[in-house]
Amino acid sequence: MNQLKMNEHELAESLESVLCQIVALLNVTQNALDGSESSIYMRDAVQMLNAARNLAIEAEQYRSEWEKLILRDRG
Repeated sequence: MNQLKMNEHELAESLESVLCQIVALLNVTQNALDGSESSIYMRDAVQMLNAARNLAIEAEQYRSEWEKLILRDRG
């Protein structure tokens, strides 16, 4: 059972890493678009990137809560 919980913890850490990478990519892309010509399409793209970043941040909060549950179950 401890091996299963350790794997759950490792999965939570891997998910955290991927979510951080997604947010970083979204931030870089948004900065590139913000610096470009301000067309309606670019503004729409920036809004979609903001929405995607917010979802990734929310997913990280869920991951964090999930990890707390895993740790609580261990103790």
